[in-house]
Amino acid sequence: MRGFAGADTLSGGGGADLIYGNKGADRLVGGSGSDTLFGGQQSDTVFGLSGADQVYGNKQADRLHGGLGDDSLFGGQQDDLLYGQFGNDRIDGNRGNDTLYGEDGIDTFVISRGDDWVMDFNAAQDKIETADAYSAITQSVSSGNLVLSDSDGDTLTLLGVTSTLSEGYFV
Repeated sequence: MRGFAGADTLSGGGGADLIYGNKGADRLVGGSGSDTLFGGQQSDTVFGLSGADQVYGNKQADRLHGGLGDDSLFGGQQDDLLYGQFGNDRIDGNRGNDTLYGEDGIDTFVISRGDDWVMDFNAAQDKIETADAYSAITQSVSSGNLVLSDSDGDTLTLLGVTSTLSEGYFV
C-alpha cells in the first residue's frame, strides 16, 4: 500500500502488510501481522501495533512507534522520536539527534550516526549495540547521565545512568 502526495492515513490489516508513506505528512498504522512500514518525505507518524514490525523513518523528523511485538525501529535523516513500547525491541536512531524510548521489554539501543538520547535505559536488562569493539567505546558520566561515544564521535546518552557499563551490556 502506498500513500499519495498529500497527508495520508494508511492502515494495514491482519496479514504482513507493506506500507509506504509518500510526499505528505502521513500517518501509517500496521495491523495484527508482522508489518513493514516506511515513512515518506515529510514528518510522519508510524505505528507498528502488534506483530514483529519493521518501522522506518525517512527524510524529516518522524515519530515511530513499535507496538506489542519484538520490533525494529530505524530513524531517518532528521531528529526523530522512537518508541519501542512493548516487546524486546531494537531501536536505531540512524542520522540526526534522536530521542529513544525502549519502554517495556528487553531493548537494544544502537549507537549510530548522530547524537542520540535514551530516556529510559534499564540497566537490569537493556543492551547497547555498536559497530565498534567494546574497547573503542568511550564512556563518561556528565550531569548525571552516561555518555557513550564511538570511534566516529557519535554519542548515545543514557539519561539518569550514573556509572559506566561493563562489556556484558554490549552486543
